[in-house]
Parts: sequence; structure tokens; C-alpha cells
Amino acid sequence: MTTEQSRLAVENIVKLFPQVKKFLTAFGLRIPIIQSPMAGADNNTLACDVAESGGMGSRGMGYLPAARMQHEIQVLKAQTDYFTINLFIPDASMNNISSNNFKEKSGRLIEHLAPYYRQFELPLPSLFDTDLQQLFLEQIDIVLREKIQSLSITFGRLPKHLFTKLKAQGATITATATTLDEAMILDCEGYDAIVAQGLEAGGHRGSFSPRSLEGQMKTIPLVKTMRSSGIKTPIIAAGGVRDGKKFFECLSAGASAVQIGTGFLACENCTSIPKAYQKLLRAHLNDIIEITPAISGRNARGIQNKLFLTMKQYYNQYPESRLPYPVPHFITGPLRAAAAKKNDADWIATWSGCDSASLPTNTISAYIQRLLNDVADLCSKTSLC
Repeated sequence: MTTEQSRLAVENIVKLFPQVKKFLTAFGLRIPIIQSPMAGADNNTLACDVAESGGMGSRGMGYLPAARMQHEIQVLKAQTDYFTINLFIPDASMNNISSNNFKEKSGRLIEHLAPYYRQFELPLPSLFDTDLQQLFLEQIDIVLREKIQSLSITFGRLPKHLFTKLKAQGATITATATTLDEAMILDCEGYDAIVAQGLEAGGHRGSFSPRSLEGQMKTIPLVKTMRSSGIKTPIIAAGGVRDGKKFFECLSAGASAVQIGTGFLACENCTSIPKAYQKLLRAHLNDIIEITPAISGRNARGIQNKLFLTMKQYYNQYPESRLPYPVPHFITGPLRAAAAKKNDADWIATWSGCDSASLPTNTISAYIQRLLNDVADLCSKTSLC
């Protein structure tokens, strides 16, 4: 994709959707496309590929220890200026991880998974003992020290004093809303953009509530509801955006940009996930893509492989032993890592969005150009009507 092709397509888009131009100026981008942060499924190469095409690359770093996070950021900064770092707001329910009840529940899940650990010749995992609040503060410290210019946060809102510190450094801050109520809170608090995450979106729901789906809706209705309710903050539409038609519909609904995850993972030159996982995505398995809190403790949408079904069965069979996010995620971590190394898609967390449009099989650059061209064509046809 050439810069000139991209520029011409965006010129057509902003003629019909002036909110796009304002967004591009505010975030210093050439095109209104953000790569979804996907903790564990993105990497620096993917972020750079999207940035090179004029969009915003993203790194989901919510699980990374501070030292590893700092190293990844420094490597990324040496390659591009156009990226955002995504972090998770820690859940207050994780404040009692030292209780005996918590340890007993963790032990039961580890025992349940023991046969599968033996299958991969792995030792059983240790009990979860990470202080997530401390981890988050260490991560924010890295963001401040590295003078990150774009931060996105998921699962809630930043504490006011941290928000103020980041804004004082000139950072743009984006947060996720899955309902109108969440969007209205973020709109009042001065965020630079709100990601409107529709129900089609793959991976974790960015909701303030770990397990509730109340008030959540599909992407287009969510964007329309937010805009018609007086939300002034720029909206980034996320969830099921795979082709130019859905992209155009998101802008028509009032979005200033779109966020794409699954579409990029399916591209032929994406190296951030195992090939077996990529093959599953391309199989277009919408009928077995579901939302469940069973895998990690938070609602997330993915393909029902063996990991999904095993964890779902445990979750339903032993409701008294359910663990909060992200404890199940960490307990299954070594199992998922071993499966990824063996290119075994049965035991990977195969997160995926869903939509009727097929996923791309071309390169990231070609996919982006196709999206822009298709949206620009629709804009031209609309202008002629």
C-alpha cells in the first residue's frame, strides 16, 4: 500500500465524515484504524505493520511484569512512534488472594487440570500470588518513565491522580465501554476517546463488570446509542469489523475510527499467534464462537476448543469454586504456552470475534488498503445519491 493511495482514500472518507479528520489530527494518524490490543496474541511486529500503514499499532501489556514491559516498549519505540499501550484496571475482588478459601478454590482447579498438565509433561502450576494492584502501579510507572504518548485502559477507569499525571505528560488516554452507562462515565471524566466494544468483539469484554452482559449490545447499535445520547468524546467502534461495509456503517453511526483485532490475526504475515490458531480463525466458525467467563474469570468471546469446553464444564459443574479474573488465566498459563509451542490449537485460548464477513487472507498492508478503498468507494456512492 502506498502513502498516496491511503491519502486519497482518506480524503474521500473525511469529506463525508468530518469527525474522522478531527480524530486523525488529535491522535497524529494518517488512517482511522487502530489495531486492537490483544494481550498474549499481539506483538511488536504486528503493531509496527499497522503503524507503517498509517494506523495505530497496539500492545496489550496487562499481564507483563514491569521489567519485561519496559523492554518491549523500548524495542517498539525504536521502530515506530505510532503505538498505544494497553493496561488492565485491577479488580477489587482480588484483594483477598491470601485467604484459605481462595487457596482451596485454586487448588481444586489445579487438581481438575492435572491430567492435561501430565499430557504435556508439565509440573502443576503454583498457587496464584501476584498482587495485581502493585503490578498495575509498576506498569503505570513504566508508562510515565517511558513517556508513552498513547495509553488505553480496559476493565474500568484510571484513578484520578494517575489520569492527571499522564495528561500532564501530554498523553492521549482511551478507555473501553461496553454499555451506554460506562460510556457516559468516561465521557464525563475527559478521556480522549472511548472504544465502543460491541458484542461481536473477540477476546475479553472490556466491561467494568467481570461477568455481567447486562446493557451490552452489538457494535453498530452501541455506537448509535452513545452518539444519540449526547456522548461528545470521539468513539472508536470495535467488534466484528472485518470489511469495508461494516467499517462504513460504524462511521455512519457516528464513530471516528474503528478498532480491528481478529481481522489482523488472520492476515498471512501475522506472526503473533500459532498457525493452528490462525487456521481456526480462517475456518469461519461463527456457530461455535461464544462468550464465557469460564476460561479467565471474565467474559470473553472465543472458539470452543478443548480448553474452552473443559473450563466451561468445570465452571458450570462447580459454581462454588469459581475464581475471579485473572486467576484461571494464570493457572492455565503454562498449559496454553506449551500448546502454543507445539502448534496445538486445542489448548490455546483461541479468542475470536464473529461476523458474517469472511476474514482476510492477504497481508496486513493489503488488507488495510482494501478496507480504505472499500470505505472510500461507499463514501463516493453516498455523496452522489
